[in-house]
Amino acid sequence: MTFASSLGAKKGSPYTVIQKDDNAHIVYDRASKTTGYAVFEPDTNIENSVIVKVEEPAMILAESKKDRLHLSLVNPDLNLYQGKDESMYKDGIQQEVSIYSRSWKSNEFQPVKNKLVLNGVYKNATKKLPKGVELKVNGLMTEVQFTTVGADPIQLKLKKS
Repeated sequence: MTFASSLGAKKGSPYTVIQKDDNAHIVYDRASKTTGYAVFEPDTNIENSVIVKVEEPAMILAESKKDRLHLSLVNPDLNLYQGKDESMYKDGIQQEVSIYSRSWKSNEFQPVKNKLVLNGVYKNATKKLPKGVELKVNGLMTEVQFTTVGADPIQLKLKKS
């Protein structure tokens, strides 16, 4: 039994499940040669991947072609409020409440900062980095710091150095 089939992908399936746990769901699509990452927990370490670590929850698409890496990065949290909304709890237990009853539902979207670490040394493959993105090489790894607002994704094209 292969690793992918042990996680629920059928033999001959168009995708391979790389990880499926409380930290992340990671799936590789053979047709598009794209890996989709749904990272749920902060400071998630990822094994056997171009992405080694993600500091905050994020949704990521990664497409590798030879020495190129195309990334689509987003944190789907609209960041309408910070902290714990105490009005959602009764006797310490979270209650089901309607988003429409929340006082913060019309707040402005706030920026969400995140950082991921890539396995390898990469540089920007375009004239200019997208707004809210910084690259930093640290040994044989590349840190990508990015800020999203309103769950708008950032498209990033990198080239392996």
